[in-house]
Amino acid sequence: MECNTTTWRIHNIKKQTKREALLKVIKESLGHENFTLSFRDYKRLAILITPEETLPDIIFRNKALDIRKLKREEKALKDIVTPLNTMSYEEQLEKKAKEVSDYYSFLQCTEGQIQMIQSPVQMGYRNKCEFTFGFSNEGKEMLGFRPTKFTSAPNLVADPRECVFNTSEEMLAVVEKINGYLSDRSGYVFNRLTKGGFLRLLVLRRIGEHFINILQVNCETMKEALENPLIMEFAQTLPEDVFISCSTGVFDGILRTADVHQVKGAQKEYKVHLNGCVFQVFPLGFFQVNSSVAEILTKTLQDSIQTDTLLDICCGSGLLGICIAKNTEKKVIGLEISEESINDAKRNAKENGVNAQYCCGSVEKTLPQVLSEIKGGASAVIDPPRSGISDKLVKAITSNPEISEIFYVSCSYTSVFSNIKNIAVHYALQKIYILDMFPYTKDVECLFHFVRKETSSEKAPETAEMERVEETAEIEKAEEAAP
Repeated sequence: MECNTTTWRIHNIKKQTKREALLKVIKESLGHENFTLSFRDYKRLAILITPEETLPDIIFRNKALDIRKLKREEKALKDIVTPLNTMSYEEQLEKKAKEVSDYYSFLQCTEGQIQMIQSPVQMGYRNKCEFTFGFSNEGKEMLGFRPTKFTSAPNLVADPRECVFNTSEEMLAVVEKINGYLSDRSGYVFNRLTKGGFLRLLVLRRIGEHFINILQVNCETMKEALENPLIMEFAQTLPEDVFISCSTGVFDGILRTADVHQVKGAQKEYKVHLNGCVFQVFPLGFFQVNSSVAEILTKTLQDSIQTDTLLDICCGSGLLGICIAKNTEKKVIGLEISEESINDAKRNAKENGVNAQYCCGSVEKTLPQVLSEIKGGASAVIDPPRSGISDKLVKAITSNPEISEIFYVSCSYTSVFSNIKNIAVHYALQKIYILDMFPYTKDVECLFHFVRKETSSEKAPETAEMERVEETAEIEKAEEAAP
């Protein structure tokens, strides 16, 4: 069956090689098109996935390509999805606290400066999960989680029923029902090698009182999807509200900007309540996957901020700033590049009765004007994308004397080392709150609290130590990026 594939790494590709030329040579050598190739023009390494376990010599520009087979690691699915499932919860917390402390050792944190906060809900805590349609090891069409990288086996999925540590019983029951439906059918699941079939992904979400399904199908247009009787029949088997999204691309995911069309359930506004605030959430809109820890995060920020003016940098739909300012006299100034997010933030601020203004545009460009109007000090809350913010933006924030304290939120503390290092030059660390947003996994949500140093003569953190940790971060990034 098509899920049984072999992954190869092609080394030392000649310079100036175009993907089209490489594709043509591989197709001619294999005698078929039943393969995938991951390769960017002008790069000198590629990943080839084929149904064959052995390959003939592939001659490119009068020379055989250096092709080596990659081994696939076999692990239990629960050990991939929740790698800390064999540890007690107390052991998990200790491990995570130590890893964060060690990674940011240059900050020289005392025991009192690190606070580990556990999740009130530790089992089945995720309010959103993305499942992939694919094939089991036996070739059965099914819905599940990927047990390995896409490049190792693009069609392979495994039954998620053992992933009870982070996946709710409600969602697992939906998946089980779908797999029962698929058990006596064929040709429904999208095959990433042959391009046949139509079911690609399914996102399940619990938003407040409502349960929604976002079904991604392999169709060029929404019209094509809505006119496919098999797709519409399948959609009606899903519970409550169902939305359709279309994609024929290589990317195996659903972008937040993707168009969706509701095909089941009454149209309604989806709202969640958080620390006395109410927020509208759209089917593909962002919201923390662990609602119970999100409550703690916003309450911690509200209790810690010392000024009456809050700069909500990378504010998104305004969640953090609004929760902080609710039932207070604080003023929120939100900065965000997305016009759609700014409109959401304005609506949320109005609904929650918060004194807020929002500026749309590049934060680097809007920040100077905003800072020039602030008198009497301000607190900055930075909730950036996973990779952090630019060094230029960090400099703009830290160089303004009106910003007396900074709260930096990150779901990937190893990705924002440079930001934290640069902030620490001008600001002293008060505390790192480590929130266990993702029990049974290696990930945490970190909240760094800094206050401006009294004098510029204070020594910066030890340069050698920072460089060592920064080098380690770069190595880890390279290892994660490697196929």
